[in-house]
Amino acid sequence: MMSSSSPLCIYHVNLETVILDAIFAYENHAWPPSLASNSMMHHTSKPDLLECLESLLPQPEFIPKVDVDEVKACKPGNGGVDKVGLIDTMGMSRFQQYLISPGSLPAVFQATASLERGETPAIPNPLPYGVATNVTDSLAFASINAANADNTCAPRISPPSFKDRVSQQQAMVCSFISEHTLPFSIAPHLIKFAQALASDHKALQALSMERFCATYKLTHGVHEVTRKRIVNKLRTVPFSINLDEATSKSNKKRVLNILVCYFDSDTGESVTHLYSSVELVVVNASTVHAAVVGKLKEDGIPLQNLISSLSDSAAYMRGTHNGYEAKLRSDAPHLLKIDGDMCHHIHNIAREFSTQLDPDNHLARLLDDIHRDFVYSPDIREDFGSICKILGVTDKQPKERVSHRWLSLLDTTQIFDEMLDPLTLLYYSWLGRKDKDLYKDEVVSIYMKHKVMATGRQHILSIMRRLGLKNMTLLGKKRKQRVCTNMFDKRRDTQLLAKAVISILPMFKRFILAFETKRPMLHKLHDNLKGLFQEFIKCFIKAQDVRESSKYLQDMNLNDGEKHIPTNHIFTGKCDAVLQNCKKDVAHAFRSQLKRAFVSTAQYMQKKLPLHHGLLSTLSLLDPLAFGQTETGVILKRLPPFFPTIQAPDFNEEVMRMQSDMDIIVGSDADLDVWWNSVFKLKRYPSVEKVVTACLSIFTGPRVEQSFSLMNTIISQRTSSLNISTYEAILCIKYHLLALKTNSIKLYARTDAIFSPVDASIAWHLQTAYTRYKKNLNIRKKEMEERDQQIGCKRKASAETEACPSFKLQRTA
Repeated sequence: MMSSSSPLCIYHVNLETVILDAIFAYENHAWPPSLASNSMMHHTSKPDLLECLESLLPQPEFIPKVDVDEVKACKPGNGGVDKVGLIDTMGMSRFQQYLISPGSLPAVFQATASLERGETPAIPNPLPYGVATNVTDSLAFASINAANADNTCAPRISPPSFKDRVSQQQAMVCSFISEHTLPFSIAPHLIKFAQALASDHKALQALSMERFCATYKLTHGVHEVTRKRIVNKLRTVPFSINLDEATSKSNKKRVLNILVCYFDSDTGESVTHLYSSVELVVVNASTVHAAVVGKLKEDGIPLQNLISSLSDSAAYMRGTHNGYEAKLRSDAPHLLKIDGDMCHHIHNIAREFSTQLDPDNHLARLLDDIHRDFVYSPDIREDFGSICKILGVTDKQPKERVSHRWLSLLDTTQIFDEMLDPLTLLYYSWLGRKDKDLYKDEVVSIYMKHKVMATGRQHILSIMRRLGLKNMTLLGKKRKQRVCTNMFDKRRDTQLLAKAVISILPMFKRFILAFETKRPMLHKLHDNLKGLFQEFIKCFIKAQDVRESSKYLQDMNLNDGEKHIPTNHIFTGKCDAVLQNCKKDVAHAFRSQLKRAFVSTAQYMQKKLPLHHGLLSTLSLLDPLAFGQTETGVILKRLPPFFPTIQAPDFNEEVMRMQSDMDIIVGSDADLDVWWNSVFKLKRYPSVEKVVTACLSIFTGPRVEQSFSLMNTIISQRTSSLNISTYEAILCIKYHLLALKTNSIKLYARTDAIFSPVDASIAWHLQTAYTRYKKNLNIRKKEMEERDQQIGCKRKASAETEACPSFKLQRTA
């Protein structure tokens, strides 16, 4: 019987008079027949027929509306349907999908008190094969089972809905993240990773890998083949290195990271890879030089391919006579003479300025004391947040000032300047009674500035009273006394120093941010160095002297008073607002101190920065914006002598021809390596390509510093026993993926689980990784035994030597 009162078609069969085996005989065997369309098998279920049958029925004029809770199952009885509940038309299409699906309703449509309490409902009684899922009456169960006692078909259990299955997997992901203490940011990557593995179901079922297996397959499998490919590149192309040493916070091991940069013709870009990570016990020029040269010789990489070496300004790195670079230059005299890491130079220049401006470290110590108060006292952080809400300002907790972190003083001072008003109200709590009366007007002015209502003032007053009664250690009391002295008694000096820092140091930060990028910036280096020096000296030098040439700026006498702006007119930035409220002698004294800091810092910049550098000024003309002019070609003819190991006989002719080549896009805003790659694709200038490829390998920023940030993530308290070789493998693969601008899922993805090709080299290295691991392990054991014998160490005896004392190792004389 079909009900015509609803688009939902309900069929009823008297199960007591029908033999189920006869009805479903066509599909009760291993290979039931299926429908095909254009040689493609049609996969569907019987409820899908309802869609085509509904169109044959007359549509009702109206549909009764009932709540979802009133939906009741159809029960067989007397050859008809007892009751059918209908749902709201707004949710009909979605609900129909669940009704005609082979699964049961999602849990969201079965909200009961037991589900809300978190209880797991009992599994319903299984239905005989072929019975509709809306049969729920226990009497009907009994009659159906009695009538089909001889039925050989397996009972059918209604499967859960698709939505519930997805929810079950979401619960699994959340539990897995919690179980292994993973960051929640890994959730989407974890799901995509699982989906990628599931694309090859059979391989996934055969996949097994324990912790030890994963370690040696990483170090002697994936990493080994990745490193071999990098080494093969370095044997044939010019490259540069960037290296530095750091100590791990967790295991206190000193690690030397060596990065390489070269132009990759496959990707058409300059790429950076981790070449090697070496553990050093003693760090000096000799050990660093031996590590670098030893690795290059071990891998068969010719030193003539090495173009430049970038390191920081440490004495053992850049010493004139006995530094690492001096030793390396004795092996490779053709190395470019570029004056070190400019970002480190800029950081040292900024530190020189702050030292000259504040020789007593008044501002730095204040910032450190405030940060310690917030770190040690959660209640202070909470009350500070409440004060910020009342004042209507964004709550920014004070940051830690790290002396070796670039321009950390600027970052912490900017937050201090923004939060000066709420900090004033916070530390007003620890003033004495007389001091509170003295500085009460300062508190009132803050209230008026931020338009604080009476209720807000009362709440702040209650916070002050509670903090004033706070029990503190002796160190805590002294720290708060120092902060109150600088915040109230020396408030003007503190404000002047803070305003000067946030007015001058941003110019240095802009330079560092520009050259921390991954893009090659050698064509911008000379111009930006000159521009930075000019921007700084114009704070106290007359304009006509600022606009001179690089050579003039490099040799200019900065102590010449005739070139100086009058002291009352030097640049003071945001200090002007404070100086206007100061006495004339106080303002003049601060301006004089600021001018001395300007002069001393500018002299330091002349000493450290290569303002007049022939190579850097020539490299600036590799900029696409400079092409298309004869002068550009003439100046670029100076490049080949800087690269004596590169044979480019036709460079001068080709570089002049390039200026009039109509196929070259002049003035493009593309990255330098991408633009030059488009020139290389023309296949017209082979000599120019050789020289420019070497130029594109030059490091202009300290990329190695980022590797040490990753080191503290890889070698943590949980992984403090991690070998440096494993750390090197992890870091090498990270840099490899960054160079390819991809991720692991995309790199190893296969569209067809059976026929898509795999990386045979990686497969071979993974399948033979254990053999190489055992071989290297035996070599290390033999080296340790030889070293122990040399120093006369008595090794622990094995079981065989314990049984026979004559075989025990004796301590040598």
